[in-house]
Amino acid sequence: MATTTETPEEMMTAQRWFDGGGQQAELQRIGKIKNSEQQMKELAQFNERNNAFMAERTAMGQPPPLPQQPEKRKTHPAIEAAIDETMKKETGWMNDMAKLSDDQLRDRRLNRHMDQDRNRGRLDPSIVTLGEYKVARPDVVDVVGKFTRTELERKETLTRMVQERRFNITTAKIEGERKQDPQLVKIAELNVAERGTHINSPKYNDALYAEMSQVGRTVRNAKTVGYRL
Repeated sequence: MATTTETPEEMMTAQRWFDGGGQQAELQRIGKIKNSEQQMKELAQFNERNNAFMAERTAMGQPPPLPQQPEKRKTHPAIEAAIDETMKKETGWMNDMAKLSDDQLRDRRLNRHMDQDRNRGRLDPSIVTLGEYKVARPDVVDVVGKFTRTELERKETLTRMVQERRFNITTAKIEGERKQDPQLVKIAELNVAERGTHINSPKYNDALYAEMSQVGRTVRNAKTVGYRL
């Protein structure tokens, strides 16, 4: 009696999903969803599968078929604008900094790093002076040593804005995004509200900005593969 051997069904990998047209078909299906909130949820799921595809292609040594996202800005445009405005108004701060050498400004930055490491429990209690800190953290010294004079002045200004003017970095970012893309912020606010995050919570702005970033990535990825919002 002859026996037949069934070929086991191959696992649906991200690669097969893409090669079989699943990516474009999924985007077309999502595009027909009329409920905007549901559409964004579907886009988020699509984004996960698309990321899996990209990871698989990379692991196989194949170049990704989609254009790379531009390099992320080191500082948010809204923060840069706030620093510019403060530097114009706070002539006293600027005059004080102008009297300091580049090395003195770097030492100020290193002192702040040392205090931060100490507050977070990352520093050996026996290290109490800046000189000892420099020996213990040559990596931090190297990073700070690469800052230009302008970068040092801007970082010092931002620190003083936060400490002396109670400037909230996350809030500034959110309001900056609200001016550029109010719809993105609105979607993020709805998503955060659905999870029950309290608006008056100290961490609300952090959660909202993280959600805005995720929504933005999802939309950009969808647009990159041809989906029109």
